[in-house]
Amino acid sequence: MVEVKTEITNEDYEPVAAKKQKFDSRSCPYLDTINRSVLDFDFEKLCSVTLSPLNVYACLVCGLYFQGRGINTPAYVHSGETDHHVFMNLHTLKFFCIPDNYEIIDSSLDDIKLVCNPKFSKSQIEKLGVLERVCRPITGEYNKSIVCYDLCSQCCPRGQINNRELTEADLRHRGHYKVHVLTALFKMSKLQDLHVTEILAAETHTDRYCGPNNIKANDYCNVVLQIVSHVPPIRDFFLQEENYISIPRPPGDTLKVLPRRLGELYRKLWNFGNFKSHVSPHEMLQAIVLCSKKVFQITKQGDAIDVLSWLLNSLHIALNGTKKVNSSIISRTLRGKMKVSCRKLIPPEVTSKEELAKFNANPDYFEKFEEQPFTYLTLDVPPMPLFKEKEYKTYKDSTVKKFSLTKLPDFLVIYIKRFYKNNFFIEKNKTIVNFGLKGLDMRELLADEVKEKYSKECCVYDLVSNVVHEDEITTESSQKLISDSRGHYKVHVIDRPSQKWSNLQDLHVTEILPQMISLSQAYIQVYERRRPDS
Repeated sequence: MVEVKTEITNEDYEPVAAKKQKFDSRSCPYLDTINRSVLDFDFEKLCSVTLSPLNVYACLVCGLYFQGRGINTPAYVHSGETDHHVFMNLHTLKFFCIPDNYEIIDSSLDDIKLVCNPKFSKSQIEKLGVLERVCRPITGEYNKSIVCYDLCSQCCPRGQINNRELTEADLRHRGHYKVHVLTALFKMSKLQDLHVTEILAAETHTDRYCGPNNIKANDYCNVVLQIVSHVPPIRDFFLQEENYISIPRPPGDTLKVLPRRLGELYRKLWNFGNFKSHVSPHEMLQAIVLCSKKVFQITKQGDAIDVLSWLLNSLHIALNGTKKVNSSIISRTLRGKMKVSCRKLIPPEVTSKEELAKFNANPDYFEKFEEQPFTYLTLDVPPMPLFKEKEYKTYKDSTVKKFSLTKLPDFLVIYIKRFYKNNFFIEKNKTIVNFGLKGLDMRELLADEVKEKYSKECCVYDLVSNVVHEDEITTESSQKLISDSRGHYKVHVIDRPSQKWSNLQDLHVTEILPQMISLSQAYIQVYERRRPDS
């Protein structure tokens, strides 16, 4: 039995530099043992033996995490027991051969770095809404019936090689190449790989979105993370780590980790070189639980609008946002302004002119105006009447409020209020709200003094994402507490290049007809304002 050291010193971090073997780092004999189908970098970078986050290495053969690479460290022991030799440092993204202790330098491993820590340039971010990507099937298998007709010199140093079957090394080549493929499912077609790691055929499919994993009951968080990721200004901001990594925060502030975890999740969601068709939001969910002080849980379903409101406000604060409109990317993209006029009603039993004059002269009954900012607008759904022929109102309102918009945001979030709390439980209003996918005109809701600032084209919005809450079909009554119900959330998003709609429910991503979206029980909607040049 080999004894495993529980306390790892600094001497174990950089093992025996003086005794380092002279081995060619570009010709490691163990590269063929790497199994990319088992690699998963979505979870916490902790050693599976010591649970320490320091100096953690990932075994590229089995996918487990171990600490250190010196003698008697967990990684060293694992290499000797299982004959696994290729490891990657999860912090420096360098590859090492253990126990030989030399660094591996090979360009064929760049796709693993891209999956562990994706990077996006400005040119790649600009092409996200234009280009389509080819995704690997969930099985992770390649089609072996790919015939190569033309390869560049980087793939084949001798030049063109005709009618040669592509090997896995060719498929994983990271260079910029063009290739003609012929399969049973595809005719002659020309594929140009911009920065994707593989060329796939047979069960390949074009799908721009990855479904977050539902660990237990976190679907209400998944849909919120999805709709925020489909707001291009916010998505582009978090895809570049340098935009928020250096923002100073007070010591001990828990919100500091929130932008970092959100950026990591979005870079993995929009990474074109993923090894699998889904992403686990485990680290981001842990950050939500920590920063919200356990208000939102992974094991207990909550309300999606509460998560959305908290997330946007917390990100605004974590980015050092203030009350100014352009203080953060959140307020610059989603914040609008409205004018609220409030007037107290005169009691109906007052009929004489003298009494009416007294009420009109009272300052409490004057009309008052107030301008308020908003991040989303709430749409109250009329309650379902007990009798279909007549509606009975059982409340009296003594004030009248009128709302008019004074500033239109670039992206408008509408919350359709469906849950109401009565004396016994929280009741859901299942009324279907009719809405159009394109052409939502907000000009009629503008205040008179600001209508001249906005042209007619700038007041029109188009739907980009739609969150739906559906109840589970059961024989019991659906009037239960939302925390105890078995309802689930899903989201509809649009693919901008093809203008096709997709239905995302956890790991399941399917195409949906636009006509079916209007028939769903919409809960949260995100609209994009048209630009004058569009």
